[in-house]
Amino acid sequence: AMSSNPAQYVLNGVYVHAADEQLVAVALDMNRLVRATEKLPHGAEQMPSIILAAKSVVLLRTTLRNCDDGAAA
Repeated sequence: AMSSNPAQYVLNGVYVHAADEQLVAVALDMNRLVRATEKLPHGAEQMPSIILAAKSVVLLRTTLRNCDDGAAA
């Protein structure tokens, strides 16, 4: 749900933070608000809240997808 419209630069990213023993990621695109949670990894209790820029998210998705493809081969 991350916006890709450069005119809406405030919405171009994903907010990631730790809460209640969970890693929480939130993104929106003027139409949808998406919240995803995972169990907080060990040692991440003091992780600061961050906003990942849209370009970083795209690069991370591509890298992780390539890692998954390599592991399956």
